[in-house]
Amino acid sequence: MSQAVEATGRRRRQGGLRPSLRTKRSRSLSSQERRFAFWLLLPTLVGLSAILLYPSIQTILWSFQHYILTDPLNHSYGLGNYRQLIHDHIFWMALRFTIFYAVLSVIGQTLVGLGVAVMANREFKGRGIFRAALLFPWMMPTVITAVVWRFMYDPNYGLFNGVLQRLGLPHAFVWLGTPTLAVIALFLLAIWKVNSFAALVFLAGLQSIPASVYEAADVDGANPWQRFWRITMPMLKPTILVVLVLRTVEALQAFDIIYGLTLGGPGYSTLNLPLYLYQQSIQGLNFGYGSAMGVVLAIMIALFALLYMKVLYRPDSLG
Repeated sequence: MSQAVEATGRRRRQGGLRPSLRTKRSRSLSSQERRFAFWLLLPTLVGLSAILLYPSIQTILWSFQHYILTDPLNHSYGLGNYRQLIHDHIFWMALRFTIFYAVLSVIGQTLVGLGVAVMANREFKGRGIFRAALLFPWMMPTVITAVVWRFMYDPNYGLFNGVLQRLGLPHAFVWLGTPTLAVIALFLLAIWKVNSFAALVFLAGLQSIPASVYEAADVDGANPWQRFWRITMPMLKPTILVVLVLRTVEALQAFDIIYGLTLGGPGYSTLNLPLYLYQQSIQGLNFGYGSAMGVVLAIMIALFALLYMKVLYRPDSLG
């Protein structure tokens, strides 16, 4: 009897130790997994730091230097590049057009993209082909698209003037030779090129809205206009905010579409900050001044992002 009791006690003591041993083993295993995950991620972190962090720091340092490749007397310049920006009227023209282009192009792309998404969400013959065609503008490289549209805007042989003349217009438009028409031509291209991206995002948002919500609205006697404003738009608000953030940041950095279509002309009518930065740093080899301009552009993009985070991404704004 005593031997059985002692054996039972030993089993209980061993059983009582097993949970603690398992806990220690799980803790040691989790720490090993963390270390293993860290060593797996380390090459990626080093690569991203080399690609992103080092150029950013170098740009900030160059912005405080008189750094021109053709000038052997490169030296520390303090805030000289930033003072030069303040007195550079071309910089202010480029800054104004950058904000103007970002605001109007994002509004146009969002509205047109939303309208196209609403059409693509309906039932009709050839809907699959129509949805697939939405990818075409977005798939094409931007520079190639801009060059093709530059030929379409040709005053003598371009597609647009040919269509307008067939409609009875007496004279041809010099689309890219007049400041106002060049701005309009640029906006038409920007909206055509990017509205497909917005449409695809909006289409995904529309597909996520339950059909039962619309059925309940039909039972209540809501017309299509009421359904759109009281059901579709409130439930699409998070998707709209995502599109606005992505497109605004992209529009503030626009370079290839303007470079391929107008090169910032005529004059400075379509010159924005990224293109002016390219002219100063790459063509003019003034990396100090171009770096200061890049720092200002980065700060402006960060301010727009913070504005969206503070104003738009509030819980009450998402309904």
